[in-house]
Amino acid sequence: MREPIHPLIVEKIREMEVTGVRSSAEVRRHLKTYVVNELFKGEEPPTGLSRRYYPTDRDIRNILYSSRMGERKAPDDQINLEMKCKEWQESNADDFIFYRPSSLADQVKTKFLFVYQSDWMQRLLLLYGQEMCLMDATYRTCR
Repeated sequence: MREPIHPLIVEKIREMEVTGVRSSAEVRRHLKTYVVNELFKGEEPPTGLSRRYYPTDRDIRNILYSSRMGERKAPDDQINLEMKCKEWQESNADDFIFYRPSSLADQVKTKFLFVYQSDWMQRLLLLYGQEMCLMDATYRTCR
């Protein structure tokens, strides 16, 4: 029978994801010591077959993924990028950031556009780009 994973185990996996542990094998190793040394300290720990305390690799990957997706502020990448642009603009006032989300208003489709030019890029353009400047854009490499 399928046992639900203990809430403390789920919490521990999420803590490990925040600290940077991403491998399910590494998480499993940490969980084993956590169960034996902290949850059942001085007691007989459950067998390694107990899915409640020793989740499968698939369970661990699912919890890590949900934890990572929970960090996102919005389900839409455009909204996340808009928030990130505001954050970047506040931290780097000299950088040029232009963001135009894609939208469909009054049967007119506006295409997505994102331009980021750091202070360093601006300096190089002024230094070397006085006569001609070529740009290379990626084509259908991003969703």
